[in-house]
Amino acid sequence: MDQQTVRGATRRGRPSIARANALDSDILKAASEMFLRDGFDAVSMEAIAGAVPLSKTTLYARFPSKQVLLEAVIKDQIQQWSADTSNKIPPLPEDIGIRLRVHMRAMAVAMRSPAVQGFMKLGFVLADRLPTLARLMHEQGHMYNVASIRAEIEAAAARDKIPVRDAEAVARHLVNSVAGWNIQEAGRGPSEEEALAAADDVVMLFMAARWAW
Repeated sequence: MDQQTVRGATRRGRPSIARANALDSDILKAASEMFLRDGFDAVSMEAIAGAVPLSKTTLYARFPSKQVLLEAVIKDQIQQWSADTSNKIPPLPEDIGIRLRVHMRAMAVAMRSPAVQGFMKLGFVLADRLPTLARLMHEQGHMYNVASIRAEIEAAAARDKIPVRDAEAVARHLVNSVAGWNIQEAGRGPSEEEALAAADDVVMLFMAARWAW
């Protein structure tokens, strides 16, 4: 076999970057649906491979374990949630109270998503067994929101000439207050209107205490 034939065979056997990315997307989609529906323990790598479909060898080559696959699913979901939430926020005026209100309302709505709630519950259930998963959700999900709010607070401090002592702490407390309300009240099934009103109340209280920031 000449070199040109060998090169042609190699090209045919090696998936393109686009095909590889599409395959990863298919795997993450199938795994996400199955983890949410059946739980982590009930889903096997073999079942995920069959749902895509692809061989177990190919699946394990891309994701060496079910934990690695779950972490990849969480990262992918967080990126999607963050992008979706950002795209829904319109251009905002400079008023920090309005900006915080819009951001906290968007977060409250996002937390009502069945997928977000499902993966949060999964994270709670697996926290002791898979501590890296809990850290991942905290660092890439929770801290993403904190960083966004901190940036808003720091920008407002510079814009309004009102010093802020600890923008990080204020952002954490604000995000935790809205997130905590949604987590603690979830058991009684509050309406979206209640969740939005609660977010508004939290922002109002924080704005009333701006002198203490």
